[in-house]
Amino acid sequence: MTLAGFFIYLLAIYAGGWQQPSAAVSPAPDRNAFTFLNWRLDLRIDANLEALSARGTILLRNDSSQPQRQATLQISSSLKWAAIRQNGAAAPFTASQLRSDLDHSGGVNEAVLDLARPVPPGSTVELEVGYSGTISLDTTRLAHLGVPLDVRAATDYDRITPTFTCLRGVGHVLWFPVSLDPASLADGNRVFEETSAWAVRHSSSSMTVRFSDSQQPAFQTNAQMSRIEFSGSVRTEEHEWQHLGIAGPILIAGDYKSLSAHPQQAKDVGLHFRADHELQAQDYARVIQETVPTISGKAEFPTSVLELPEDSDSIFDADTALLTPFKTTDRKSLELAIAFLLAHQTLWSPRAWIYEGAAHLAQALERERQDGRAAAIAYMEQRLAPLTLVDSGDAQHLKSSSLVNSASEVYFRTKAMYVWWMLREIVGQRAILDSLAQYDPGADKEPSYMQRVLEKNSHKDLEWFFDDWVYQDRGLSEFTVSNGYARPSLQGIFLVSATIENKGGAAAEVPVIVRTESGSVVTRLRVPAHDKAAARIEVSSRPLEITVNDGSVPELDRTDNTTSVRIAKE
Repeated sequence: MTLAGFFIYLLAIYAGGWQQPSAAVSPAPDRNAFTFLNWRLDLRIDANLEALSARGTILLRNDSSQPQRQATLQISSSLKWAAIRQNGAAAPFTASQLRSDLDHSGGVNEAVLDLARPVPPGSTVELEVGYSGTISLDTTRLAHLGVPLDVRAATDYDRITPTFTCLRGVGHVLWFPVSLDPASLADGNRVFEETSAWAVRHSSSSMTVRFSDSQQPAFQTNAQMSRIEFSGSVRTEEHEWQHLGIAGPILIAGDYKSLSAHPQQAKDVGLHFRADHELQAQDYARVIQETVPTISGKAEFPTSVLELPEDSDSIFDADTALLTPFKTTDRKSLELAIAFLLAHQTLWSPRAWIYEGAAHLAQALERERQDGRAAAIAYMEQRLAPLTLVDSGDAQHLKSSSLVNSASEVYFRTKAMYVWWMLREIVGQRAILDSLAQYDPGADKEPSYMQRVLEKNSHKDLEWFFDDWVYQDRGLSEFTVSNGYARPSLQGIFLVSATIENKGGAAAEVPVIVRTESGSVVTRLRVPAHDKAAARIEVSSRPLEITVNDGSVPELDRTDNTTSVRIAKE
């Protein structure tokens, strides 16, 4: 479960009548005007004081259509701005506290600064920043909703302490400067929408973080490059994110021991655990060794599994890092988490539907390996309900809600997983795996790039599918089956026919299953949107009923997907 999913579950249980306090409304700058392209930060962390201090530079690009005279920078409410400079001179700014659940404290410290000159659309501005403060375990935002303390602490466990430090970034604790519109957990999915949109927008941004003589053990991160240098007794660490990915940058430190799951291989997975959990870590390493990656790309990113300190702490997927308690767990569930991790180990894409969707496909394929096709489809259907609520195919949102444009987790995780599964049914698993292995993020300059790679490997025209499911948001398919009829032949063969109708806005190639006295026969049929198609299937024993869609194509209502077969008189 993603943390967003866990929060939604909590809200369904605990959200009551709490309302965000009213405040005087004043004109606000455009907090979404600038995209943060790069952070270069020097951090000092004093674990004994639970303190963090930072200085460095950030590079912003004006992605709005208007020149910008102001910029906003936000950090956790427990941190304070010390200085902001532009072009070597102090930049005047006003700092204020804003109520926002995008930070675990329930608030952010926002600096609104006047820029030296207006920044035109498409231009960049570099700022020097300095800030400091403490980051303690803080569950204020969930306390506002009446969530019990033990549940709050197992969810919002970000903190700096001598024994464990965890900084997870946007949506958890704002340890680096960002700019987002304030959002409240009491306001539906607003927090998750803001967090998801920020992650997609900044997935290709970069960051470099340096630690000088930090009073902590070495940090573990999900960065693509890390190095540690010593000058006498002074330790300097540098972690570089060439792209932030969807999870964003995380920093973890603790009194860890380490082992390698694949010590002799380039594609290793490091495990970092408490000394008293070495046997559990070895068990986890064996599961990793025995989990064969199904999705592989061109890259080789550092990958790790990091132990959380409490058994009740919620698992967190951080792209190439998995944060989890090292406790006895269901092996199959662990294999699914590892399949997701291993997909991110080698496959990177700036397009969320490819990056996240393919990783979730890896989980579905792992579930199929474990217990068969029906189990994999059931696994996907567990995530279907939120998609059916939002994917209406509204004509006003054909482009903005499409997979190539959407910043919604429901789309780039759940819908993308189904899209990859349906593509696998159309072109075959070998073509899918080959295409992902050949995928080059540097060459992906336009939305049709992935389509062309798949068409080259499969020798099939996929324009119809990509147009309905990827480039446009035409909603979901919606099938019915009627007129089930069978005519026997003298050789004992039955020709079964039926009318398949797709009342939905997206065309699909769908399984059609005839259940007979001796088993089932499956064929596939492409059914255009808002249209009908005739199914013709030969079976060797008496047919009983015919079903369209076994759940592999997402649709809202499957209660009318089966009809009995009427046998013609011989």
